[in-house]
Amino acid sequence: MRRIYIRVRTREQLNTVLSAKADQKGPVLQKGSGAVQPGAGDSLPGSGAVQPGAGDSLSGSGALLRDVHALLLDYELAGVLKDRELFGRITALFRERYLSLPDVLRQSRVSAVEQTLRSLPEGVGLIVKNPDELGLIQDLDYQGALIADAFLYAYNSEAIRYYLERFPQMRFLCSDELTDAEQRDMISSLERILPPEMEDAAPESAYTAPESAYTAPGSAGAAGRFLYKAYGYQPLMITNQCLSRNYSDCAQKRIAFRDEKGGRFIAVAGCGQCSSTIYNGMCTYMLDKPKEQIGSDILLDFTVENREETERILHGEKPGEYTRGHHYRGID
Repeated sequence: MRRIYIRVRTREQLNTVLSAKADQKGPVLQKGSGAVQPGAGDSLPGSGAVQPGAGDSLSGSGALLRDVHALLLDYELAGVLKDRELFGRITALFRERYLSLPDVLRQSRVSAVEQTLRSLPEGVGLIVKNPDELGLIQDLDYQGALIADAFLYAYNSEAIRYYLERFPQMRFLCSDELTDAEQRDMISSLERILPPEMEDAAPESAYTAPESAYTAPGSAGAAGRFLYKAYGYQPLMITNQCLSRNYSDCAQKRIAFRDEKGGRFIAVAGCGQCSSTIYNGMCTYMLDKPKEQIGSDILLDFTVENREETERILHGEKPGEYTRGHHYRGID
């Protein structure tokens, strides 16, 4: 059974996902409408927009929203963990819960992040984004569920082995820069060098599912270590030159702009760390390619979507425009 992970970054997205998840008659990821109509210059170099073919559909996925068992919260939503009523709803609805650590761990924030980690509720895993955070959780002797974000360098089997020797429970979000073919080659290489006890995904004891019958991912061998991002906007850059601060005096949290070639981008303010994350202006969409996805688990990664856009994706509707990212075409 394919397991679906959902990551949210805003309260609006969180409320939308909770409402949909609570409705057990709710949305099915099934064939949606909406053709891709790319305009001139709407794609980034190396990640062209596509027109879906007649064979492209979601009908092969069969993924009910009730099969979404993991919720991933952005670090800016860490306050949710202290809200007993809201966190109680999350615990009741999702077998696994994770908190993403900050994109960048500044020295001025180490104390606050460490305090958050020390007060982490039982059963909440972590998504780590950079080596500084790996050092921090190692110092704290963290033993819980752990996912390495695509920000963390994990582009070859030796890098994966390095992490697993130190964090045996670690799973990985597939790289945004490797093609699917390159990712599979890396996994094949990983299976050749890992000892048998490390080949499968993390042992069940590392997970915190409330249902004892739940089996931790691992049936897919080394591939079970990886989450496949089937939907989401591609982060391209994190910058201290916050566009919101520079151009709108922090009043506008999201700024859309184009480059000299007409490519679209979205800058999202990270007010907790006074920075901007710049995203590709078109989402990457692979939900209609279930047979090509790596491993058994997929991620729906919500970033800039409002309530209506989030609902449409949860109902299986294709975006009006999208790209395949680097799933087929590598970095130029």
